[in-house]
Amino acid sequence: MRAYPRQLLHVVVDNASSHKTPDVQQWLRRHRRVHLHFTPTGSSWLNQVETWFSILSRRAIRRGVFRSLSTLIAAIQRCSWTAGTTAASHSSWVKSAEQILAELTVNVPMRRSTSPDLSRVI
Repeated sequence: MRAYPRQLLHVVVDNASSHKTPDVQQWLRRHRRVHLHFTPTGSSWLNQVETWFSILSRRAIRRGVFRSLSTLIAAIQRCSWTAGTTAASHSSWVKSAEQILAELTVNVPMRRSTSPDLSRVI
């Protein structure tokens, strides 16, 4: 928040209940320029942490035999370094919010018969 003292901050989070607790709601009321946007239920492909853990599992953990904690840690570290995940990198958006929302309308399976209110997604 200090890096952008005068700008609105939009944070995309998954639907974990920890993001919706009374403490979080109270914090958000005190920090009015921070806005949480929840990814749709059942769309783990939008959650980059889940994507990273999926890659880690496929490349380093699945079918592995680890006779000690240190060998497991070493396998995870090798995967992290080879996947280029040890440092964050800049990401440039190539689609507008409208294009992303249009794709969500088509690609996210709906769990109800009525259309969702996409104005609340972003």
